[in-house]
Amino acid sequence: MSSSVRNKPLVFGAVLSIAAGMLLLGAGPASAAPGWTVVVPSGLDNPRHLSFGPNGQLYVAEAGRGGSTCVSGGPGGPESESCFGTTSKVTAVDVSTGATRTVVDGLFSIAGSDGSFATGADGLSFMKPRAGHYKGTGPLWVQMSGNTAPVPPGDNPLLNAGRAQLGQLLRVGDDGTWTAVAPVGDTDRQWTVDHASLDPNNPEWPDANPYGIAAAPGRVYVTDAAANTLDLVRPNGSISVLAYFPNTNLTQFSDAVPTCVVQTSHGIYVGDLNGQLWRYTGSFTPEHVTLSGDPLASIEGCATDGNHVYVVDMFGGQVARIDATGQVTSLAQGLTFPGGVAVGPNHALYVTNNGVSSETGQIVRLSTS
Repeated sequence: MSSSVRNKPLVFGAVLSIAAGMLLLGAGPASAAPGWTVVVPSGLDNPRHLSFGPNGQLYVAEAGRGGSTCVSGGPGGPESESCFGTTSKVTAVDVSTGATRTVVDGLFSIAGSDGSFATGADGLSFMKPRAGHYKGTGPLWVQMSGNTAPVPPGDNPLLNAGRAQLGQLLRVGDDGTWTAVAPVGDTDRQWTVDHASLDPNNPEWPDANPYGIAAAPGRVYVTDAAANTLDLVRPNGSISVLAYFPNTNLTQFSDAVPTCVVQTSHGIYVGDLNGQLWRYTGSFTPEHVTLSGDPLASIEGCATDGNHVYVVDMFGGQVARIDATGQVTSLAQGLTFPGGVAVGPNHALYVTNNGVSSETGQIVRLSTS
């Protein structure tokens, strides 16, 4: 971004709303909790969602660490900075050895000046042959956060990368090259303009921040954490808004902030950053699932073994299991801003830890058998 833009406040709204909320809580120690096995000890930049590929390797979306071009107004408030770069990527992990390899790099990233609280490649998913099958089939789908509305005029490689990638659903080939399939962020932002009456008091609208995804045969489901929608993206790139999450039972934020979506044998479930779980039944207004048992502060990532929904409680530092009746059972606690979760071999859970920090992100494993 040019120096003429550098001193202008650039408001990304809900692109950084998740990071802003986490910053208020303060970062914890960069170490795995007792009872967890560390798979990748460090080196990941703001790791988020996870998915197992057809080769049995675990793929992780790294939101990156921003870059050296900064503007005023970051996740810490008006006195902080948002910094931009192409440091986001997708990494594959051999869970038996912890060895990593870069699958895709050079993706757009927005972060604080220290590289923390980044957004970039946040959601990723391989299609599962059936609910609960841990290995997915190609292609790999990656969801970039944000939308292009805040990108200022100009022509340079960084601005052009932002316009080409922000809010896009990417399809990644076997050779690591990617194709932008659908401009989910820009489409959802326009949807909030057209449907402002649904949430007239939302100070962030118009905005969009597509975040969590779940690939299914012939479609990809996307949750938008700013538009508060569940979207369906078809292979030809067409986008439909399936459901809107209303402002009910909120605890952390002024809107629902849906962060993850998963398809189980009981239906399609969506988790939100207020610790709520929803079930999509085909209605524009999804069914609110009444939860009981152990409390959840937030839901940032979700996965399934076919019957249960496993969720990452980012603010609570825990991973929990939710059964078909809504009963919540905490499985392990003591994590630091966990982000994504995937069910692997033998029903072991793989979780990203230290998910809002640069270079200290981890992947840890918990056995549930």
